[in-house]
Amino acid sequence: MTDKDIFEDMKEQMKPSPQTLSRLMTALEAEEAAPDPPVSSVHTSATGRNRDRIRRLYGLVAAAVFVVLIISEAFLIGNILSGVLHPDPGAELVAQAGEVQAPGDYDELYATIDELTSSRKGILGSVFSSDASGAAVEDTAALAPLATQETADSPSSYKAAAEGDYTETNVQVEGIDEGDIVKTDGSYLYVLSNNELIIFKADGGSTKELSRILVAAVSDENSWHNASELYLSGDTVVIIGNEYRSGFATDWGEDVSEKMLVPYEQDWTTAAFFDVSDPANPVFLRSFGQSGSYSSSRLEGDVLYLISRYWLSNSVDKNEPVSFVPLLREGDSAKVMAIDDIRIMPSVQEVNYAVVSSLNVKSVERIDQKSVLGSADTVYMSYNNLYLGSTVYSEEVKEPYQESVYTVEEHIGRQMTQLIRIGVDLGTLDVAAQCTIEGSLLNQFSLDEYEGNLRLVMTRSNNSYKILKDASHDVEVWQPLEDNLTTNALYVLNPALEIIGSITGLAKDEQIYSARFAGPTGYMVTYRQMDPLFAIDLSNPAAPKVTSELKIPGFSTYLHPFGEGRLLGLGYNADGAIRENMKLSMFDISDPFDVTELVAMGVDATYSEALDNHKAVLVDTGRTIIGFAGEASSSPVYFVYSYDDEAGFVLLSTLELSSSEEYYSGSYGTRGFVIGENLYVCSNASLDVFGLEGFEKKVSLKIQDNNPLYAETTPYRIE
Repeated sequence: MTDKDIFEDMKEQMKPSPQTLSRLMTALEAEEAAPDPPVSSVHTSATGRNRDRIRRLYGLVAAAVFVVLIISEAFLIGNILSGVLHPDPGAELVAQAGEVQAPGDYDELYATIDELTSSRKGILGSVFSSDASGAAVEDTAALAPLATQETADSPSSYKAAAEGDYTETNVQVEGIDEGDIVKTDGSYLYVLSNNELIIFKADGGSTKELSRILVAAVSDENSWHNASELYLSGDTVVIIGNEYRSGFATDWGEDVSEKMLVPYEQDWTTAAFFDVSDPANPVFLRSFGQSGSYSSSRLEGDVLYLISRYWLSNSVDKNEPVSFVPLLREGDSAKVMAIDDIRIMPSVQEVNYAVVSSLNVKSVERIDQKSVLGSADTVYMSYNNLYLGSTVYSEEVKEPYQESVYTVEEHIGRQMTQLIRIGVDLGTLDVAAQCTIEGSLLNQFSLDEYEGNLRLVMTRSNNSYKILKDASHDVEVWQPLEDNLTTNALYVLNPALEIIGSITGLAKDEQIYSARFAGPTGYMVTYRQMDPLFAIDLSNPAAPKVTSELKIPGFSTYLHPFGEGRLLGLGYNADGAIRENMKLSMFDISDPFDVTELVAMGVDATYSEALDNHKAVLVDTGRTIIGFAGEASSSPVYFVYSYDDEAGFVLLSTLELSSSEEYYSGSYGTRGFVIGENLYVCSNASLDVFGLEGFEKKVSLKIQDNNPLYAETTPYRIE
């Protein structure tokens, strides 16, 4: 007898008698007849109120129910402990935590890759070698990675604001910086445009360009480099980009004959360090690289964490680990990552790696590196952990059954997310835990760590269908299953990435458009025809509960805490399912049981990068200023708003960028910073400086004369 059979048997034995049920129902009907407390415009869940009443009425049998829970299957425990407020009929909680495997040697790693690719020939082809006759790598010392650097100074805490008053890049976690195309220290602006680092002295109407240097490598026709983001830490600028090289030599030893070429299709993620202690004369210091295309990065204190995604090339050879193991590079010397730094996820669907390196920005040295066979699409970092999320797919084929003349085969397809937790401690990396959980993440704001637990919100959808076959007439019919539901869920995971609390079945047939966590409360916006803003109490991680559900037209794609008890929303107006122009919303979240929209204001724009990229939003809660670029008519403009509870949103100015007539790239790539009493708006083509008093333009400086996509200049390599 299975655990499930035991559960069903005990459930039948523990049913209350008819007399007990009669008394309970009488009491329940009496309580239902009593009026509910008044609720303003917030749609608090009636299911939640009934659940509390039923708990009180069934108090006499609660102990027996928990006995049953103890012996039930794990997914039943998870569902009941969650205190589900919005039932998810027919859906099972699918999650599995497991250990990340450490391969013993390169042969074992290759065997895993070969087994995976052999089972996926239809997708990847037969480009991977499965020859088992080759000799194992004998000299593993020759394959050692670059040595971990010893540093005398530990990374300091996050750099405090320099003397003066200025805003910085809008980030998810205060104290953990994120790369962007413009940075400032309050005295200078560092701009990355068209593979150039351009440094300006920020001095109001006297702002001027100090230096300009090409930073991306393209020295031969078989290579290219695209600089994408930069960081500023003290007197050091780090520029991160993607590089493609063919025929790149790896340094295997002193003898030239021992050198070997990296497989032809090789992408690199690079980090180039510059000394900007003299902003008029930036000096190249050193560069580091790792296999794969750039995924994301974070800077905490003096430690830069660099994440790339490395897809294997078409030249995998068992006898050459360089062909299937990530490489680490310093300057023009590269070596294979040590086997001790590689891990394998229990479930791998694609032959690629997530490669993570930590670099000391102060000493310009490598600290640590790890690579996991299994990708990273979403990156979130807390003060103690780096979380990598990737989408995987699961399909279950049920036993066939007969339906009339047809043999029916049901296929249950689910979208899953694979999570990896990597502990970070002053640059030391520890691949600590992993799990696979049903649902998909929207972006990095779908995750948040609080008091040691990870909270995340996900959209759960499946692609389930059945195939009806009539072999006698050679007929085959495909039909979707009726339980193809789209719902949303919240999970709370402990450090082992095991579910300790959850809410499932939220907002049927809708999907998540934005999320934000603030301490013990989470906020989530879903959308199909209305904009439900959910407030979720997470003070008890084992029993999260929805405390408020506010439904308003439209939806928000970005949420930002705006002072005490306020939440800013940036999104779209909508008439049912028809999307209209942009809008700003301010929510009162001071009472998590009664979240309301204080005011909403339309924005005369059809699109803004700020809708999809939080770094494009300027939020200065001290000055109560909100700024972002938007596309109005045929030219990009920069909107500046203020907000207070009495006046609501006030449009302070719609700033026309000086280069809009000769250069057009929409709103993409525009950033705004407040430094002192001036607003600096930097686009791909110009830097415009406006006074905060009246927003009069003080000066305009060109960044690019033409569209960087068609720039005539040829970047050169800084050696």
